[in-house]
Amino acid sequence: MSLGTWKGQGVLVDFVVLPAHAVAEVPRGVRDGPAAAGLLGVAGQTSAVLVQAAQLRKEQRPLVNGASGGVGYVLTQVLAGLGVHITAICSGKNEDLVRRLGADEYLASTVLDSDDGKQFDAIFDLVGDRQLYTHSPSYLDLGGKYLDIEAGPFGRFKLDNWLPVFLGGTPRAFTPVFSYPSGKSATEAATWVEKGWIKEMVTDSVYSMEEAYEKLATGRATGKIFVNVSLRRPFRINS
Repeated sequence: MSLGTWKGQGVLVDFVVLPAHAVAEVPRGVRDGPAAAGLLGVAGQTSAVLVQAAQLRKEQRPLVNGASGGVGYVLTQVLAGLGVHITAICSGKNEDLVRRLGADEYLASTVLDSDDGKQFDAIFDLVGDRQLYTHSPSYLDLGGKYLDIEAGPFGRFKLDNWLPVFLGGTPRAFTPVFSYPSGKSATEAATWVEKGWIKEMVTDSVYSMEEAYEKLATGRATGKIFVNVSLRRPFRINS
């Protein structure tokens, strides 16, 4: 695998060279190119690492922040397949979508009521909301994990993530999750299709390079954003 790929570079190129063990066969029934790339690429592989890190049991209660996003739409369906009770956070326009993907409850924002008695067994933060973590003691079980994909591979070393309670730190386990390209994770994502857990491939749009970055910067994508370097104008494809 090239050094650039391990550094997170290469996702916007036409071709990238990978060893055979770093890829997986597209499962039968997935014919759409962008959808397959999203499922077996970053979205699916990150979801696989998150599920492994969380180690949830059936009927436990995870909270998914960003459930309608590029990783969230896959993770929500996988968690539903695992039989856990999902509370999803996303914008109001996507409530019907996340419920269709398997969410049991919906929240419009990360301003949670600490007096409502909810105790989550895990929080998947796919957005990077710092307040969600600092306020987590009121709604995350003491033994629960806060899993964050936005902190990057060195998130564990950020001072305010591991300060002990008596120094003002947040008394909940902060777990940064970073997904390196992996054939094992891609294969795991492919099995979800075979199990019938992935019922919907959500693609926001296919854009030219410049327009894709503009859409990404809004933080309002639904599903994956794909780049076609030959495009000059964006076009919509069916989700």
